[in-house]
Amino acid sequence: RIDAVHLFWCFLFPALGGLLYGYDIGATAMVLDSLQSADTSGTTWYGVLAAHPLLVGLLTSMVTVGAVAGSALILRVEHSLGRRGELAVAGCLYVTGALGEYAATSAWSLGLARGVYGVGVGFAMHGAPTYIAETAPARLRGALVSGKEAMIVGGMLLGYAVGARCRDKTGGWRVAFVMAAPIALVMLAGTLLILPRSPRWLALRGQKNDAKKVMRFVLPDLTDAEFAALDAESTETTTPEEGDDD
Repeated sequence: RIDAVHLFWCFLFPALGGLLYGYDIGATAMVLDSLQSADTSGTTWYGVLAAHPLLVGLLTSMVTVGAVAGSALILRVEHSLGRRGELAVAGCLYVTGALGEYAATSAWSLGLARGVYGVGVGFAMHGAPTYIAETAPARLRGALVSGKEAMIVGGMLLGYAVGARCRDKTGGWRVAFVMAAPIALVMLAGTLLILPRSPRWLALRGQKNDAKKVMRFVLPDLTDAEFAALDAESTETTTPEEGDDD
């Protein structure tokens, strides 16, 4: 028997990390022109962007640059943070980046905020599919991980829709960017208050009883024998690096 509500939480909050990545893609595509317009930018530095297409491209790509940096950083901290920790850090970075974009006072501060948001993308794109895969029942694992990818596309559509509503309003680009913050807060709150640690992460650290409790969060009727079989399967697929705390 599967606890559908708990399984839904274990999918939703990590998948919001994918939605927020897609949201930025859609929103950015819709508001770039308004950032360069004297009528809709609402800034004194719109002319800098209008005169330097390369700077516009750099601003656009800063989320990707941040994502690359986040992906590199995660290799150093993933074993100590765990999957839930990665998602929590991603949520914090998403909120910080979105608020920074809203409050940007120059093209450079906007670029910095987008870089912070991008580091959140890097953490989320590693933590989300891994957490979903490690908590979902085997027969649903592939579908749920694929569902997280679908959330990226859904986020893009949402970003396009919000950006289209905001692009013709003075300073509307700020609203389009900051709308990611409440979604990120939901992701962060759900991760910290509802989601348990990844059972595989716990098992790799010898916390078998805690891992069993987490498995029963989704599979309440899981027997000790079934847990032992799942634990043995996980151990067989573990690389030396994954089991190393250093």
